[in-house]
Amino acid sequence: MFLRKDILLLLSAMLLLAGCGYDKEISKEEIAKQAGVEVDELKETVPVTGTVTVDGTPTGNVYMYAYTEASGVKPVAQTKTKADGTYCWTKYLPCDGMLPGEYRLAFKHIVEEGKGKEEGPDLFEGKYRNPNKNDFKLSVQSGSPQVDVNYEL
Repeated sequence: MFLRKDILLLLSAMLLLAGCGYDKEISKEEIAKQAGVEVDELKETVPVTGTVTVDGTPTGNVYMYAYTEASGVKPVAQTKTKADGTYCWTKYLPCDGMLPGEYRLAFKHIVEEGKGKEEGPDLFEGKYRNPNKNDFKLSVQSGSPQVDVNYEL
């Protein structure tokens, strides 16, 4: 239990440094070491970025959730759009991407009430919350970074 907390603290610190413009290249070996796993346990990630628009306007604070068939109702990844509507998925490092695979997506638009908190009403009123009841999908192909993966809500 104590080791798991240490790993989470190290990963959080690493993400904080990377997210704050820390420009030192971090090797896979360092990521694996800080995560407490072997390098061969790290899986390939594929960068995926784009913009979410609502009625044609790029929109911030849209939470995006990715689901696989195996994950059921639990998302395997989550991200949030910036003020300009742009987003990127993260697995190990900021914006490093997602694992290759097929995903169903869900969305919530929550005006941020506190740093990192999902509080307040969903401005979409649940319209896009169930990935099984909308047509938003994402196919991530190995070795093929994807840019301009845009969603119009």
